[in-house]
Amino acid sequence: MEKNEVKKVLYRVKPKAVLESEKTKDTYVYASTFESEGTGYSLTFSVPISDMGDAKFEKEMDAHLLIRWMDSWSIL
Repeated sequence: MEKNEVKKVLYRVKPKAVLESEKTKDTYVYASTFESEGTGYSLTFSVPISDMGDAKFEKEMDAHLLIRWMDSWSIL
């Protein structure tokens, strides 16, 4: 699945992304999974703290809100 297809599915399915770790002092890592056409996918998002500004980032968020920082995706 190509990146643009992943983005479309995230808006349609609206899976949750969970804060997995603070990779470094300046980056938060979120992870999510979703299913499309019978295939499961895993996603990661690396959000630099410098990009957060005054926005509120929760421990669990809608994954489509993190598309800007999508690092990778793979088939489960």
